[in-house]
Amino acid sequence: MSRSVAILIPPRAELSSVALATDLLQLANRYSCKRTGELRERPTRQAKAPLRTRWLSLDGAPVRLASGAALNVDGAIGNTSSASYDAVLVAAFETRGARDWINTLGMLSPVVDWLRLQAKRETWIAACGGSIGLLADAGLLDGKPACVPWWLEAAFHRRYPAAALQRSTALTHAPGVLCAGPMSAWPALALRLLREITSPNTADWVEKTTLIDATAPASPEALQLHGLVETASLDPLVARAQYWLQQRYSEPVRLDELAASLAVSARTLLRRFRQSTGLAPQAYLQRLRMESARRMLDRTTLPVEQIGRQVGYDDPAFFARLFKRESGMTPSGWRSRAS
Repeated sequence: MSRSVAILIPPRAELSSVALATDLLQLANRYSCKRTGELRERPTRQAKAPLRTRWLSLDGAPVRLASGAALNVDGAIGNTSSASYDAVLVAAFETRGARDWINTLGMLSPVVDWLRLQAKRETWIAACGGSIGLLADAGLLDGKPACVPWWLEAAFHRRYPAAALQRSTALTHAPGVLCAGPMSAWPALALRLLREITSPNTADWVEKTTLIDATAPASPEALQLHGLVETASLDPLVARAQYWLQQRYSEPVRLDELAASLAVSARTLLRRFRQSTGLAPQAYLQRLRMESARRMLDRTTLPVEQIGRQVGYDDPAFFARLFKRESGMTPSGWRSRAS
């Protein structure tokens, strides 16, 4: 029996979220054709394939991807409202901060009714990255587990309190709904979706062939920075500053250097950062370092001095004093507290 999958490609889509899913579906077709003696040299997305894939956009026009390239599609959601699918995957779109994410969701509002219609037909619905917000807008995540990229967690929780947000999680699964937050989990999402609409043998073969881990462990970024997600900012300038600090927290950082990288004055950056997070940039940086140090103390056997160096403190005594002030105990005490 043939199965149909629609991949909805929004403007500024991340091509990897489209290509990964399409490639896995084609691998599944190759396996099915091989088992039935119909192996083709070039599996296609045509109607006779065991898994039929359609790329859709809002209006049927080529989609401008995040990379700037244009991608042709097979149709528009408006022209396929009567079409039923076994699965729908909403590809991830580029997001430039929480405010930009919210604005983009507003521009994609026509998708919401279409997703509701598909869900009523018992179609599996999956989404990657920021597109998970469209599932929440459609009410498909009310009372269900959901995950998003770690830096969107605070904004997602404020916007969708009815969703059961799973922090520090890369992939969530509920009846009829799949979510994958970070890019590292998108292959696992596609494989899990494939497992829902095809045979276990087919899914097992694709997993074995690609070596994709369908369990999608927690996002490393979220594990490292989980304690600071609540301070993720809706101010795009501050969100960029936070990202800059998160990428360089183990390096020496000066406020004027950070401000210059954002093309603003140090005074403007300090004012807006404090207004948005309640912290000065240096205090935020210190919390990043302490949270990372606590994680390493919990999860590794690295010497305390080495952990201090890895989070940006070359002086072991200074690191130990600062850690005790921030955590209420010495690094060694923190590590041994549960033993």
